Amino acid sequence: MKTPVALFVYNRPWHTSRTIETLRKNLLATETDLFIFADAPKITGNPDQDIKNASLVVEVRELIKAVSGFKSVTVKQPTENIGLANSIIAGVTEIINRYGKIIVVEDDLVSSPYFLRYMNNALDYYETEPRVFNVSAFAFPPAVLQIPPDYLYDTYFLYRNSSWGWGTWQDRWRKAIWDHGELKKLVNDEMIQMEFNKGGEDLYPMLLAQLAGTINSWSIRWSFSISYYGGVSLTPVYSYINNIGFDGTGVHCDKLDDDSGYRNDLSRAKRELLFPPAFEINREISRRFALCYGKMPLLLASPVEINQKIKLLQQEKAALIWEKENLLSERNSLTVKLNDVNNRTVFKYLKKIIKKITKGSE
Repeated sequence: MKTPVALFVYNRPWHTSRTIETLRKNLLATETDLFIFADAPKITGNPDQDIKNASLVVEVRELIKAVSGFKSVTVKQPTENIGLANSIIAGVTEIINRYGKIIVVEDDLVSSPYFLRYMNNALDYYETEPRVFNVSAFAFPPAVLQIPPDYLYDTYFLYRNSSWGWGTWQDRWRKAIWDHGELKKLVNDEMIQMEFNKGGEDLYPMLLAQLAGTINSWSIRWSFSISYYGGVSLTPVYSYINNIGFDGTGVHCDKLDDDSGYRNDLSRAKRELLFPPAFEINREISRRFALCYGKMPLLLASPVEINQKIKLLQQEKAALIWEKENLLSERNSLTVKLNDVNNRTVFKYLKKIIKKITKGSE
């Protein structure tokens, strides 16, 4: 039996249509059970916006009524808006508890015809490897992330998952930490922070934003859970997914004038893959990947980079000591001046008193 697919849609009919069209063209589509979760419109209090949004939601719901080309199609439509994060957490939990594993797609992802094949093969291959928490279908284009030419396999492991076409297993999904109270007990541990940031220096700030209520993301909590339990995510050398949602229509995807850093040639996605036979992180790939999100995480730094960091910190320490000594010197100088001023003030005051006393005695 093939792994079921959960598709989450909302108010983007064109994107949804493209996503379903490419998914239907997958080699294993006719053997796949498709579950579509279509959220209800969100009420914002802005009449014009709410009417437009409701109209788009209705259009999407009409579109998904006619979906065919899969083994089965099940549509789930809540009567009230629950938001993407809650929808994915609840929807994935429902399906994975029934089938044991799942493939997840959102409404702005177009896929290679081999996407379902790749996902099914990977989920089967690593089902008994407990440290593999996630299978990702998206990869950065070769121009952004260059895989070492001597790397032998078609996939590799990363400390970070992607939410753009992914899958997991029931036993690993059960370990996800969704509760803010539990997360707050863990996030201040510096070692946990450094381990988490091995997937990119932007991860920990995003988790703090989640806990502060600035964002509402299921993905950052899933990413943290993977890291906390020492897990990794499988990623293909050539992507099976392109994101078409950078046009400003999405709730969680910002508008980009240039999305070339994420755009892949899906014709390069392979039908047959060579998976790494044993769990092993390729350090150089992890280093290059982390740099896509900013500076090099400390735990992935080379000895040379660590020595450079130590020298930099030593220089900063010396500069701070010099600044401290200067400030102390300035404080001592000011103290002397203040004492001198105070002494002269007291002397003048005493002179006035003596003068008054002298005049009074006359």
